[in-house]
Amino acid sequence: MKISSGKSVSIEYTMSFDGEEPVETSQDSEPLSFVQGEHEILSGIEQALEGLESGAEKTVVLGPDEAFGGVDSEAVVDVDLSRLPEDAQEPGAVVETHDDQGQTMTGEVIDVSEGMATIDFNHPLAGKTLEFGIKVLSVAEGTGSQEDA
Repeated sequence: MKISSGKSVSIEYTMSFDGEEPVETSQDSEPLSFVQGEHEILSGIEQALEGLESGAEKTVVLGPDEAFGGVDSEAVVDVDLSRLPEDAQEPGAVVETHDDQGQTMTGEVIDVSEGMATIDFNHPLAGKTLEFGIKVLSVAEGTGSQEDA
C-alpha cells in the first residue's frame, strides 16, 4: 500500500541540521504516526513521502522556508529585567508569555545586561536547514489495521 491522502502512516526518523550530529530521533521511543494530508507533520515531509510504501527509506532536506521559517528580528525583544521571575534572569532561561490573541509564546533569554534581558521568541529551529532520515514502518487505510514492513 502506498502513502496517499487519508492513509495512516508510521515512520522512524532522525533529524539533524547544519551538518551536525542528530538532534532528535524516534528510534529510542515510539514511531511517529500521522494521517497523510492532515498537516500533522511538516508539509515538505508529507510531500516527500507521498507514494512510498512500507520499508522505504528516504532522506528529506528542508530549507528554513519549508520547515520553521527564517529568523524574525522582530521576535527578538528587550524587556526590563524586573519583569522576569528571578529564575529567568539569566541567558538560557525559558520564559512564556501570551500574545494579543492569547496564544502562548515561548522564548529564550539570550542576553542580560544593564538591567535588560534580550529574549528570542523565534522557534529554536528557525533559520535552520533540516535533514531527516526517514524509514516508513507501515501504511494503512485511515484508522484500520496497519500493513507492517
